[in-house]
Amino acid sequence: MIITIGSTRGGSVGKSTIACYLAVEAVRNKNSTLLIDVNIQG
Repeated sequence: MIITIGSTRGGSVGKSTIACYLAVEAVRNKNSTLLIDVNIQG
């Protein structure tokens, strides 16, 4: 399963927080999990 989270708005939207909570729940459900949080500056 692949889950992506994105938004065209900048900061304070909570994308990283939501991604972390989803990753924790995936691990609790015994799913292999890789979380990559990318902040593109530019």
